[in-house]
Amino acid sequence: MVKLSDVCEFVPYPPKTPLEVLNELQAKKDNKETLTKEESVLYNSLMKEKKSYDALDLKRKERKDELCKSFPNAPKAKFGDYYGYNGEPISLWEWSSLFQKDRHIGTDFIGKFKISTVYMGLDHGIFSDKLQIFETMIFTEDDKKNKFADFQERYATLEEAKEGHKKACELVRNFLKTKNVKHKK
Repeated sequence: MVKLSDVCEFVPYPPKTPLEVLNELQAKKDNKETLTKEESVLYNSLMKEKKSYDALDLKRKERKDELCKSFPNAPKAKFGDYYGYNGEPISLWEWSSLFQKDRHIGTDFIGKFKISTVYMGLDHGIFSDKLQIFETMIFTEDDKKNKFADFQERYATLEEAKEGHKKACELVRNFLKTKNVKHKK
């Protein structure tokens, strides 16, 4: 049997995303401050990376336009747009930075259950008109007895995701209370 702890490990977030570092270096340049040699190398490297992302983003937009022409009745948002925490469209570069740094909105361990809410930034609402860029799921080490094996809720905004995470935690707490009452009888 595979345990959750066997496949999951804590990975600390980087202190700053490439986007944050690039913005800081760009601000220094805009203020006519001299960059150190290391900062110049880093700035040039990040600009090159950003240009690569921008080129990929342009290709994605061109492909989206082709798909929209091929499937005129399909919701246009379903073809791979990237969204920020408030549902605003963002670039691939911005999305990758958000995804690297602030992906986990909530993680709670209650009993043997793990409740996880994450930012996805891509609209997973394939059959929904509502944007779905956050997701809450409930996991346990023993999936055979997992009452919540199919639990999955998705949300459009950060606030909805935080509220949904609280509700999922409460759902597990209530389940465990009920389960403990049944075992005591």
